[in-house]
Amino acid sequence: MGMNRWLPSTTFTRQEQCLLKRLTRTRKLFSFLRLHRSELFDDAFQDELESMYRDTGAGKEAVPPALLAMVLLLQGYQGISDAEAVEMTVVDLRWQLVLDVLGATEPAFSQGALCAFRARLIEHDMDRRLLERTVELARRTKEFDWKRLPKDLRVAVDSMPLEGTGRVEDTINLLAHAARKAIVCVAALLNHSPGFVAYSGRAPLLAAEHSIKRALDTEWSDAEQKAQALRDLVEQVDSLERWVCKHLPDQVEQPRCPVTSLRCARSASKISSRIPPVAARVSATGGPRSAASRSKTVRCATTERARASGSTATSVISPPTSTAS
Repeated sequence: MGMNRWLPSTTFTRQEQCLLKRLTRTRKLFSFLRLHRSELFDDAFQDELESMYRDTGAGKEAVPPALLAMVLLLQGYQGISDAEAVEMTVVDLRWQLVLDVLGATEPAFSQGALCAFRARLIEHDMDRRLLERTVELARRTKEFDWKRLPKDLRVAVDSMPLEGTGRVEDTINLLAHAARKAIVCVAALLNHSPGFVAYSGRAPLLAAEHSIKRALDTEWSDAEQKAQALRDLVEQVDSLERWVCKHLPDQVEQPRCPVTSLRCARSASKISSRIPPVAARVSATGGPRSAASRSKTVRCATTERARASGSTATSVISPPTSTAS
């Protein structure tokens, strides 16, 4: 039995036309995806998605992979959980419009199916492919500002809903998170404000209250700019570390010193570029893998992709939590 393929309608009902008219000013991505879903998920790309599954038929999803891929785009766009995404297919007309399930009274998929599909997508490096196709389609059709896609989708930046719990923070978020925690601790020790510490340590990016990626103000769809942003952040973290070592020499070598967080996170960003391809590990070990092993494979695949792109890698190392108030 062949895999189910998503074949959404290419015509528009009166209800769809009414909904599309109401989506011309806000939440325009819903309209864009409805208008171009067949182009985004053409036969060639659906072949790529289906290639993630074994030819034996074992482990194939009852839900078409293309439909689940579209769900991940919508989920990333709205920043909601898997459980909420399931319910949206019943209670939100915009989701029903895009997924071609208008009037549905039962969810289009289960929470487990979505979670399993996401892990498979990541393991085969198809999440990046999905985002690239979406950006390229927006750029080519000029019906949606492709430069806004990374900010609106969030999956292109933070990658949290799309990339799952194994990729909660990429290298940039991880590094900034650890550095900011260290800054707060150092500020408390020196009786200064966090902003004073950040600017004195020549790390102004870490003084901003908003997200680090907003502070970097980079075009995240450009691989070269992403790599440069990471280098800029690392330079400022290095500068901050030197400043802390100079002003807190007695505390630097203590096990729970804030600098430990900086060094751990920074090392994680460098380690990610030296991890060998996950495919080589799988072929070398062979045999069935446990759930923990599969989860590790997903995280390692993420890190390996970062090695190839030189940009936002996800580290499997978390910065230690500081005990300073």
